Amino acid sequence: MRRILSISILAALVTILPGSYAYAETTYLGYTYNTWDEAVPSPAGYVPERFYSGADIGAGNLKEPQDIFVDRENEIMYVVDSGNNRILLLDRDYKAFRTVEIFTSPKGQETLNNPRGIYVDNTGTMYIADQGNSRILVSEKNGSIKKIIETPRSDLIPENFQFKPDKLVVDKAGRIYVQCTGVFQGLICFDENGSFNRFYGSNRVDVTVSLLRDMLWRKLLTKEQKDKMIRFIPIEYSNVYIDNEDFIYAVVRKSENSNREIKKLNALGINVLRIGKNSVYASSDYGDRPVIYDRGFMVDTAFVDVNVDDDNFINALDSTRGRIFQYDQESNMLFVFGGIGEQLGTFESPAAIESMNKKIIVLDSKKNGFTVFRASDFGKLVKKAVNLYNEGRYREALEPWEEVLERNCNYELAYIGIGQAYMNMEKYIPAMKNFKLGYDKYGYSRAYKEYAVDIVREYFGTIAILLILIVVISKIYKNRRAIVNKYRIKRELRKR
Repeated sequence: MRRILSISILAALVTILPGSYAYAETTYLGYTYNTWDEAVPSPAGYVPERFYSGADIGAGNLKEPQDIFVDRENEIMYVVDSGNNRILLLDRDYKAFRTVEIFTSPKGQETLNNPRGIYVDNTGTMYIADQGNSRILVSEKNGSIKKIIETPRSDLIPENFQFKPDKLVVDKAGRIYVQCTGVFQGLICFDENGSFNRFYGSNRVDVTVSLLRDMLWRKLLTKEQKDKMIRFIPIEYSNVYIDNEDFIYAVVRKSENSNREIKKLNALGINVLRIGKNSVYASSDYGDRPVIYDRGFMVDTAFVDVNVDDDNFINALDSTRGRIFQYDQESNMLFVFGGIGEQLGTFESPAAIESMNKKIIVLDSKKNGFTVFRASDFGKLVKKAVNLYNEGRYREALEPWEEVLERNCNYELAYIGIGQAYMNMEKYIPAMKNFKLGYDKYGYSRAYKEYAVDIVREYFGTIAILLILIVVISKIYKNRRAIVNKYRIKRELRKR
């Protein structure tokens, strides 16, 4: 009875203590990963605020919506209601104020057929991936068609190519980057006139045991036997996003090595997403880790969308377990939240993710609506500390990092941030202590090196005097021995 009473009192305290609210407000426990890739509990960085159905936004029932887009001013949200073949425009309060179903052109009226994605540029021009009609529709917000881009023509594209645009983005120069179903060469890039330009950002074929084995066999087999073997091709992208600096973020559902599922592509299509060398949280294996197997099948994170918020944090949406993973620009995993289920904050079939006014919005194609998440107090605190840390303002980040540890002593990234703050203040002993607690070997080595240099500087005079005395005493001792040996030799000669 005493033990039961103690547990009851502890549970009551947990529900009222600061920092515990995140568990009470969610239907799931947040977590992060430690040095050994083990999931450890953590307060949720985001908590669900509300679920909005089609009726809630004043647009009637949605039917298998596939994409959402928020303009740069965070004023309008666009929803691709695929099953109803329409585009919905929502205001800041998530109320529909316009529905676009009929598009007009000099040739007459046009309608959508299973639209899959949308992008809206700074002028308000909509680019719609109209997959059922095998085209991209470029239109004003009122439905007035400006351009129609159909199946691209090029020597690089087979004659029987089926153009199935899925998601798309547009850069400041007007170039359109399209993720198409069944295209493994990368994103299809159109110029500002809608003509095919090139394939962009192609994935490399993952080096696996199966690939190496087949490469060995190909050297021994005939041409007919080679043609019958499985061909290894690059992995196709599942979604794209473009930030204010025209960096394109692309995700894949899976990779053979469960590695680099998120990419940040520059103008040349090269992945420039950094992997921080000073944190156990930073990894090129994005999503849940390690990979598990169920009845012989690999169960791994499958990213279906990616978004970068106004604070430059990367939000990636997983369809396997319904998780949202948030990373900074050093690939440090900050939070994991969400899940599969019926409760608020979980999903049946997550399809798209966006951020609007410091909140995260996740579209569910089976629940036919979207969930709005707000940052918890713990989430705001971590993001504040990370922003200060990434800006090099380590001393200012010290206080929020310490508060993070008060709420979650398992948050190893906080130890690294504190260690860096002490490094900046030239307090190397506490820096080494915190780097050790954060398992940051690189940071610990730097702190130890600076500490050793400081010791040498502080005691250089004493050490120099001691060295001089040792040299002088050594010479005196050697001279004394030489003199003693000289007199000993003279005595021996006289005796003879």
